[in-house]
Amino acid sequence: MLIDEADIYMEHRQVQDLVRNNLVAGFLRALEYYQGILFLTTNRVGTFDEAFISRIHIMIYYPPFTNEDREAVWEGFFRKLEDEQGETMNILESTRDYVMCDEVQGLKWNGREIRNAFQIAVALAQTEGDRDKRGRVQVRRDHIKSTVRMSKDFKAYLNKLYMKDETQRAATAGNRLDTFGVPENVLGSEPFI
Repeated sequence: MLIDEADIYMEHRQVQDLVRNNLVAGFLRALEYYQGILFLTTNRVGTFDEAFISRIHIMIYYPPFTNEDREAVWEGFFRKLEDEQGETMNILESTRDYVMCDEVQGLKWNGREIRNAFQIAVALAQTEGDRDKRGRVQVRRDHIKSTVRMSKDFKAYLNKLYMKDETQRAATAGNRLDTFGVPENVLGSEPFI
């Protein structure tokens, strides 16, 4: 069984929140006696109630994506689109090249963000309806570039608002440590103001 985004069941209990405490306690009891394999996903491990640590048999740490990981995710989405809609959709080579450039890779998108950007790019291409000689809708570089621009602008806004980037905000709040196990030379420096 999979419980995605299981944060609500796993967060620290607090004296003033009896309803949440009951939810967590009930989940802990159910977890204690569960006989099958249960996968819980979260990106807020720093908020775990300590009682969960002894009840979880195997914890798997996933390091942040590398650029090679991102490339593989993009390629997976490109192949899937070609396999499923290759007769009606075409991804230009310049589009494939663009997602590997420093501008896109520098955003350090995770798999969900890549999927969202890809879906937006495909929707933009379908809306514009620019077709090749075979009548296939063209997914162009500028479709991805529009998404990149919006993402950069919004991240810059959040960074300015909080005076910290996403990694720093997560660490400060104690939610997670994105820099764990990442060599210093890979971290780089992202301006946040």
